Amino acid sequence: MRTICFLLLILSITVNGQNTKNTTQLWWDFNGSYTFNEKWKALTDAGYRIIPGDETFHRLFVRPSGTLKVTDILILQAGIGYFITFNDVNSLGELRPFQGLALNWPKLGHIPLVHYVRFEQRFFKDSESSLLVYRGRYQLGTRIRLNEDQSDKYFYIPVQLEWFINWNSRFSFRANEFRAVAGAGFVFDKSLRLEFNTILQNSEVTFEEIYTFHDFILRFRIYKEFNTD
Repeated sequence: MRTICFLLLILSITVNGQNTKNTTQLWWDFNGSYTFNEKWKALTDAGYRIIPGDETFHRLFVRPSGTLKVTDILILQAGIGYFITFNDVNSLGELRPFQGLALNWPKLGHIPLVHYVRFEQRFFKDSESSLLVYRGRYQLGTRIRLNEDQSDKYFYIPVQLEWFINWNSRFSFRANEFRAVAGAGFVFDKSLRLEFNTILQNSEVTFEEIYTFHDFILRFRIYKEFNTD
């Protein structure tokens, strides 16, 4: 367990003997979806993340899931993700089942608010040992449409605030994270949209000592719906 916790610190953001670290990261994401009917939808996202100019951090992931639309307000979701974080020496695999729900409420004028709550079980595995860490996350977000006409093509502004807490009850590992997101997006039609995010992320990790990370992230996202009418 100690080996994995150390790798989490080293591979997430190289500590280099310092308890505070600032990084700039690039994230690329593909988000695909397929709607079966009014209630059921299949989703998947996959991506690649790096710190430019720093060979100590690379991360690849794929994360399929499914959603059930209970009402126009409430949507349930469950899925599983696989992440691998690596550098030229070490690698760390993570299997991440998760359960979540989205609440589309309230709508403030033309601005809809979405609350998203998710519980994750993070199974880490390296060449020597394994570890289970739990994570809870809460996101408050919206998409602000810029043009008022009803055209299928329009620009929008995504805004999100998200809080995370990671913990393991068997030993003293805890990580608190906060993420603020703002950006710009464009909807081409019902099946395709592109989005660019700027993300400010702060993390505080407690493992024998306290480590603090401040990240500036540029994120490029493609959203594709495969069976629109």
